[in-house]
Amino acid sequence: MAEDRAHVVKHAAQLLRHPHRGRLIEILAARLVDDDYPDARERRLDAITLAIARAIDEQLEEPTT
Repeated sequence: MAEDRAHVVKHAAQLLRHPHRGRLIEILAARLVDDDYPDARERRLDAITLAIARAIDEQLEEPTT
């Protein structure tokens, strides 16, 4: 669904721009572990957002050779 794609990209970008992105990633991961969601769709979107944010953050933190 195009809306879902736009949602996860927007939120991952906001998270990655934040000066405390590491802490926000931890908070989102903890929320997923706690399963603190009113519905499965919201949980799925947060899981995808977290995966995107982690992947990009890890790639940008790795030193280039």
